[in-house]
Amino acid sequence: MSVFKQFLISIYQFDKYVELISLKWKKVIFYEVIFFLVTVFISFFPIIVVLVGYGGMEGIINELVPEFKIENGILQAENMIVDENGIRIIVDSNNDRTDFDLRDSSNGVIFDREKIIVNNGIKTQTVSYKKLLEALGLDKFEKSDIFNYISAINMLFITFILLSFIALAVSEIIGILLLSFFTLIINMILKKNLSYPNTIKISVYARSMAVFLTIIFAFFGFMLDFIFVIALNCAYAFFAVKNMKIEEIV
Repeated sequence: MSVFKQFLISIYQFDKYVELISLKWKKVIFYEVIFFLVTVFISFFPIIVVLVGYGGMEGIINELVPEFKIENGILQAENMIVDENGIRIIVDSNNDRTDFDLRDSSNGVIFDREKIIVNNGIKTQTVSYKKLLEALGLDKFEKSDIFNYISAINMLFITFILLSFIALAVSEIIGILLLSFFTLIINMILKKNLSYPNTIKISVYARSMAVFLTIIFAFFGFMLDFIFVIALNCAYAFFAVKNMKIEEIV
């Protein structure tokens, strides 16, 4: 059975989920890996577009970074907001901002009066200018100084991508396992004859619609509500189990 056919069954043919759980593990794992890699590509696509469009990190710095100076832990710069391909960059040297300002973007960075806030779509990190300058051993920092650290910036960017990939992979595994426990409970309530390995297979496919919608929305720079994603996953798992006939279960 092709990956595409597996996908079609998983999103709208609950009565054929029995065909999915009858597949060998290598096919199920291959489906999950392909789906995961597509998700990762879409998640990183806005970053890739920006990098290519501006000719790498140096081009981004030249074009997008305004003239600025950080001294005594305080930012002095012209305020600006950039929204491009799902990435939001906010420079506000007059106020203290929060990650709430990045809620509608899949990736974003805020440079406010005293700190930097980075959101990679998975988690948010905050660092103050004071601590950053102390780590660099500097009293002040301005735009021209950035190019002295371009190699370190590129390395940090690569590290950021790798850590994001690992975080996505771990999140994917945890999501499947948690949904499999819910599926197992539904199996017990509905008195179906499902083994735990089969509930894992169901969980892989039951997440397809939510992942697909997340990809589509992320492509246009929007994030689906976390509760909605969980509810949709659980609903698919429930109807998949409910529509299975005991005599067909392998």
